[in-house]
Amino acid sequence: WDFRNTIGLAYINKSNYGMSQEDCIELIKNSDSFEQFVEAFSDNYLEFRKDNRHVWVEKTPENIYNASLLLDKFPNSYFIQIIRNPLYVFNSLVTHRNPIYSQYMAAATWYIDAAIGYSLKDHARYICIRYEDVVQRPFELISELVSKFTAEYVAPGIIEQRFVENSHRQSMDRVESWSVKEYG
Repeated sequence: WDFRNTIGLAYINKSNYGMSQEDCIELIKNSDSFEQFVEAFSDNYLEFRKDNRHVWVEKTPENIYNASLLLDKFPNSYFIQIIRNPLYVFNSLVTHRNPIYSQYMAAATWYIDAAIGYSLKDHARYICIRYEDVVQRPFELISELVSKFTAEYVAPGIIEQRFVENSHRQSMDRVESWSVKEYG
């Protein structure tokens, strides 16, 4: 399998996944296929979390580059892309990211990611959500997605309660950055 399309995964902070960068590179090297890598990665994560759920979400933005492959190789999966107003993304990348993000790179990053999503717009298991909607009504959106994926209704209030009570989430250092304000 050609792991060059997934090698970027090895360079993302894996401490929240229970593995080091070296562990992730080793996992890639020891996988005979993309499917095997994803299965091993998710098994490792679920073991780290001491969790046995059959539905989980991975939120790395760079996954958009593998969206088509993920949808093709995992027929029970969905791919959700969160699209943010490009002015907000531009400002965030130029202000808060690595200095290599020139204004051109910031604009190109948003455009390429959005274009990949647009190419999937007719795929039955691709869902595009506006970031601004996630910030303004997160629990309602999750309730709608749960209904779509499982045909079960879970009230937004129940989702909010589970969010607040989630012990893994409580144990992590978080930066409160999700907001909608003028260009930031």
